[in-house]
Amino acid sequence: MSEWPEHVRLRVVTDKVTLSRISAPVPKGEYDGYIDWQNGAAGEGQMTAVQLILDPAVLAQMGTLEGIHSMQCEVLRYLKQGDIERS
Repeated sequence: MSEWPEHVRLRVVTDKVTLSRISAPVPKGEYDGYIDWQNGAAGEGQMTAVQLILDPAVLAQMGTLEGIHSMQCEVLRYLKQGDIERS
């Protein structure tokens, strides 16, 4: 099986997207991200992970500690639930 990442733009469309280390929800808006794909048994691509990349300005808006330059967070379940969309 082969795996490959795809750089994407992701849109947070609800207030339900949260991170384990930060209590505030991710603000609605568009963000960079990556989708990790893997070839399935039938040869079609299957998403194995979705990473949302948050920059320092967004992290500050969420009330994180200073000094974090960026953060990648796993959001595959939110994409499947419709809380995040591909732009």
